[in-house]
Amino acid sequence: MPVDGGVLDIIDSSDGYSIEPTWSPDRRRLAFLLTDDGIRGRLTIVDADSGRQIALPFEVEGTANLAYDREGKRILGQFGNPGAPLRPAWLDLETGRLHAVAVPTELLRPLKGMRLRMALAGDSRTIYFAIHPDETGEQAGNSGEWADVYAVDAESGDARALFRWPGSIDFLAPGPGDGGLVIESNRVSALNRIWLVPDVFDPESARLVPESTAAFGHPGVNPRGGALVWAGLTNSGTTELRSFDPASGRSRPVAITRFTYPFPAGQLEVTAVDARAGATTAARVSVRGENGKYYFPNDGRPHHIMMTTTQVSEPAGFFVTSGRSVLTLPEGRYRVRVARGHRYRSVERSVDVTRDSATKVRLRLAEVGARLFRDWYSGETHIHANYSHGYWHVSPELALTNCEAEDLNVCGLLAANSYGSSIFDHERTGQLLASLSGQTIAATGIEFRSTFWGHLAITNVAGHALPFMSGFPSSPEPGDHPSTGEIIEIAKMIGATVSHTHIAANDPLDLYGGPYSAKGLPVDAVVHGARLIDVHGLYYSGSIHLWYKLLNAGIPMIATSGTDAFLNGLSRVPPGWARTYVRIPQGFSRDRWLQGESAGNSFISNGPLVDLVVDGRRPGDTIRSEGARTLAVQVRVRSDVPLDNVAIIFNGTVMQAIPIRPDKKTVDYEGSISVETSGWLALTASGPSNPQTVRAPSSHTNPIWIEVPGTGNPHRRDSAVYFIAWLDRVRQELERRDRFGEAEFKRKALDDIQRSREFFVRSMGSESDAKLQGAISCSCDVSGEELDECDKQPSGC
Repeated sequence: MPVDGGVLDIIDSSDGYSIEPTWSPDRRRLAFLLTDDGIRGRLTIVDADSGRQIALPFEVEGTANLAYDREGKRILGQFGNPGAPLRPAWLDLETGRLHAVAVPTELLRPLKGMRLRMALAGDSRTIYFAIHPDETGEQAGNSGEWADVYAVDAESGDARALFRWPGSIDFLAPGPGDGGLVIESNRVSALNRIWLVPDVFDPESARLVPESTAAFGHPGVNPRGGALVWAGLTNSGTTELRSFDPASGRSRPVAITRFTYPFPAGQLEVTAVDARAGATTAARVSVRGENGKYYFPNDGRPHHIMMTTTQVSEPAGFFVTSGRSVLTLPEGRYRVRVARGHRYRSVERSVDVTRDSATKVRLRLAEVGARLFRDWYSGETHIHANYSHGYWHVSPELALTNCEAEDLNVCGLLAANSYGSSIFDHERTGQLLASLSGQTIAATGIEFRSTFWGHLAITNVAGHALPFMSGFPSSPEPGDHPSTGEIIEIAKMIGATVSHTHIAANDPLDLYGGPYSAKGLPVDAVVHGARLIDVHGLYYSGSIHLWYKLLNAGIPMIATSGTDAFLNGLSRVPPGWARTYVRIPQGFSRDRWLQGESAGNSFISNGPLVDLVVDGRRPGDTIRSEGARTLAVQVRVRSDVPLDNVAIIFNGTVMQAIPIRPDKKTVDYEGSISVETSGWLALTASGPSNPQTVRAPSSHTNPIWIEVPGTGNPHRRDSAVYFIAWLDRVRQELERRDRFGEAEFKRKALDDIQRSREFFVRSMGSESDAKLQGAISCSCDVSGEELDECDKQPSGC
């Protein structure tokens, strides 16, 4: 396409997704990566005129910043053999051999975190590297928000430090014309902007490209001069192509008037219909060709496109439609699948697309268990509309459409920082949007992110200013203060709802060890009254173990869901992939949903719908008994995907397996169980891995509490021992970091750790305590009174 806009000629017709394109010096060939996940892919070269693939002697995989040398005989990239580690290397196009670049070891350290950025100078003699301070095992930004830029001789590997850039660098390219660099960076705002550095030996020469208010993906740069092109942000919040002419200093939008294709093409119109309402509905759509490739609309309407990696097959691609979408496709046969959250059965159909014609398909979505689960409403509270550095900008309205398409009633959007002080979507904090039906409400809260204590999802913050971070050196809060516990205390005062998010690493042998795990959770639960934790999500396998340990320690934690979905990028799960269902017999409102979530009147799920009733009580209720007792049990399960396990859990172990009907998707069970001791009951349902649920389908109710005087949870001592060791580890790491600016802050943190440790020490010898009713930081003196006395304080303490 001409840089001024016009007809866009699509060159590539490969069976895959093309990223990181680079032109040969003579403009006759185009090299790029064919990828499944948007990060790593197979190097592919095509003839620019015909689109025909040019065979390479050997298959090579790579990632990021490809560049031809000035002779067009080699390509520089982060390359490796299939499945092997990647490192900077030259690919000889005649022999197909890789020749590693002699880069100093210290410049390769960030490869583990995929933070290496490099660019080949126009003369092919110098390779520029941007090195960030992030260490493996740490949160991004824990060591600061800056990048050191080096110049490395392309042949000898001799390195020279050039300058320190005051921000993270997401993309490097050679400057247009005679030299210098193009840098895409968050130097002055959360969203990336584009900078020109004409003199690499003088960082003060850097200047901001006009109208680069935001930059998505990677800009296209012509090292021989001419325009620079990028995807930017319009005043209305949508994404557009823009160009910048360095000679004139002018920036302007680039309009695409139409597309041409290197294959015979036709159109496919997909319409999603709610069967009960008989009207079009927002939904999630996948269109897959016989070649395995997924296709997306280019009809000029805003769509949300995602790729999700499953555990059982290749990544799945989908887009969000507001009801009707049009795709231009190569002629052939396609599988069209439409889905809408978990309460609707997904629908698939095969269709044929023929050249120069339009095929229409209308798919009706019917509810799963409509009668049984009509009083249940779903939501999740950890979604980012715009976060990190994605490929487009998501407006509040498009974020709401995403949530409608997933049949979410409560959509918790979060503003948050990433590496330092800049906040994504800061201006939306407290904003609330509702769908026309009023059945989907999207509100923007905040994610408090500490590089040590953990992260919190906080909703209902309208009209209040809360800290966003702690422990980020390049921010107003460089130390480990405030802690998550202190933020919880503030949130309680303003009536906000708070949950700890991604609480554990997925390593069952070390739930504490992940850089984003909730290290302060035991302190917050005991001292600050934390009760909500995101159990279902990407870290489910680890989080459920930690939840069980907290429950068995006598702390009545409520499980919620948080996907940490990014709506502005690829390779993420959709919002509401994991969600919380709250029972509201009187009808939906957001306030009722949040109240029910906090009370535990709920279950968490990434697919199956479950309902547990024990002696007329549901999750969140308490059953009190004077001794051993037989309890009536009713279990109902409905699922759109097969299940192989449904069971009643008591104190973290299977009490009774529940039979599943032959269809593997339905349970209708009535029976009884016997309980003799205090503890907690719950229902779990799961099945084999399935592409429809991204990962294996699983659901879990919150506990029904059992209280039998004079008895206790037999696992309590083991859980107490576990958390004593956890707290000792917290103290040791806190002392090692020593990031408290004032001695009083450190003393308070260490006191909180000690107070929570004393609770677990006492609980080792107190088997009769069923659960911790309130925070021990209320008015009683923990050091001089027993926990039972604290629990006699008024409710709400």
